[in-house]
Amino acid sequence: MDPAAGATATHELTGGEREWYDRYDRQIRLWGVEAQRRLAESHVLIAGTSCSLLGHELAKNVVLSGIARLGLYSSSKSCGRGFLGSNLNATVESLCDMNPHVRVDVIEDILPTIHEFTIVCAIGMSKKEELVIANACREKGVAFCTGRTAGTVGWVFFDFGKSYKFQVKAKKDPKAETESTAMQENEISFCTYAEAVGAPWGKETRRSEFGWHVALSLLEFEGQHGRMPVGDEADQKALLDTYDKLKAEKKPSHSKEELLVQVGTVAQFTIPPVAAIVGGMWGREVIKYVSGKDEPINNFFFFNSKTSSGSLERLGPSELV
Repeated sequence: MDPAAGATATHELTGGEREWYDRYDRQIRLWGVEAQRRLAESHVLIAGTSCSLLGHELAKNVVLSGIARLGLYSSSKSCGRGFLGSNLNATVESLCDMNPHVRVDVIEDILPTIHEFTIVCAIGMSKKEELVIANACREKGVAFCTGRTAGTVGWVFFDFGKSYKFQVKAKKDPKAETESTAMQENEISFCTYAEAVGAPWGKETRRSEFGWHVALSLLEFEGQHGRMPVGDEADQKALLDTYDKLKAEKKPSHSKEELLVQVGTVAQFTIPPVAAIVGGMWGREVIKYVSGKDEPINNFFFFNSKTSSGSLERLGPSELV
């Protein structure tokens, strides 16, 4: 069935409306006209290393989804790693070519403009920078997410607010002869990034992926040294010392030093397939949030290319998880 057919029941489509339906036909069939309209009204900001490979993967995915505007804020004017260009201007030009119907612009100062956006995505920022932006987003009622890749792994944390509502397909009645198209509204709550960072550990099992252990250890190391570890003996020792301090503070029930050592040897590198997988998942979650369709990740995703697996964790104070 033509997705635009329903619109003709009330009025004849204009040329612009028909073009819009045709352009996003596949997506409208997937999640519906209203969800696509919400996307068409959304403003997304990518901040941090927005010219990185991960930044370009995320930007590509959200621009092709049909948002209204993409803002790019970068702490580096040139990085030379992304496939859309080595600087912000080249990236903007490439994204406009991908979807000329999306406004793409460069943001010079992030904090005064946060209120203009629906969701802010921070990439490769220091923990200190992440916390400042996360707090500003909460104050303005703007969704926040932050992540990066580090060699063989990548992760993303999501904060969609104290109260977020979304729709999922209603459970099928086993007695019904035909499948129902009814939707059911659910509501969930997200902890803040500060709560996630400050929360104790202790729920780990031997089978845990220990993604947050790795992520927070690397972020703490970066905060102390201004960079990711380079894999030499001195950095490996410093990274394990950082992990030991976190364990003493947060008291995990289990730990996995060998995973951290393995990641620490290559954390300074960008591996394209890892960026593609994390960027694809991240883009999907942004689309979920904006469209209000399907249950989002609450609240931490970790990908380990060595095991070819992604894992989910619920971070935060015990009363919220």
